[in-house]
Amino acid sequence: DECEGRRTGTTGYQKAADYVAARFKEFGLKPVGDDGSYFQAVPFTRSRVDVKKSRLTAGKLKLVCGKDVMFNPADGTVEGKVVFVSGAADALLKEPKVLLGKVLVVHGETGGWNGGVTRQTRRHRPVAILTVEDEVGEPRWVASRSGGRRRSRRVRQVRGTITLEAAKRLAKACGVSGALVMPE
Repeated sequence: DECEGRRTGTTGYQKAADYVAARFKEFGLKPVGDDGSYFQAVPFTRSRVDVKKSRLTAGKLKLVCGKDVMFNPADGTVEGKVVFVSGAADALLKEPKVLLGKVLVVHGETGGWNGGVTRQTRRHRPVAILTVEDEVGEPRWVASRSGGRRRSRRVRQVRGTITLEAAKRLAKACGVSGALVMPE
């Protein structure tokens, strides 16, 4: 608990690294890191979504980032038809190819990454996955390795959350009956 988790770039991460280095020294291990230390510098970048520049639109519907939807950081713009999936954690789609290139809105127990539908997304990649939640929360920092690696020109898959009310509005804007797709 005192390390506050170990996310890259956080105070807790450094506390944990210092602890491990102290144990290495205590055990008499030879330091082989940068400048004769137990550490090796690995460049990383931190990013988070810019709520003022991020949005989700469908026809005339404009959902507000930070209120209706929240995204994890991803560079660029994605477009695709919207697919709604609602159901139990072990649900499987008969035709998972329908997910390819789509914006997937997941409602119900399938939102957990152990669910059948969400496992199917690994192979049949939607351009975005939005999980229905009670609230969208604040933008969070995401750390990723950088330096020396070529960035892909392909836009990463966008992931995020959408409120139930906003998902219903999106379903209506897409011509899908909210009562059939988004049960209360």
